[in-house]
Amino acid sequence: MSERLDLRARLLEVIAALDRRVRHPGRHTEAAIAADAAALKREGEARMAVLDDDGAPVGGEAS
Repeated sequence: MSERLDLRARLLEVIAALDRRVRHPGRHTEAAIAADAAALKREGEARMAVLDDDGAPVGGEAS
């Protein structure tokens, strides 16, 4: 029985090691979505910063 328990423990260690090394698509996708959302927010804020209260570009005429 001891050999069987040792083998099981070893397999669990190997599985855990592989789990740490392999990218998890769900986790990677969530991070990518969050990064894209942050980039879109920054882009939107930058665009809004150059508009006046009426939505016209600051220092120019509305097109």
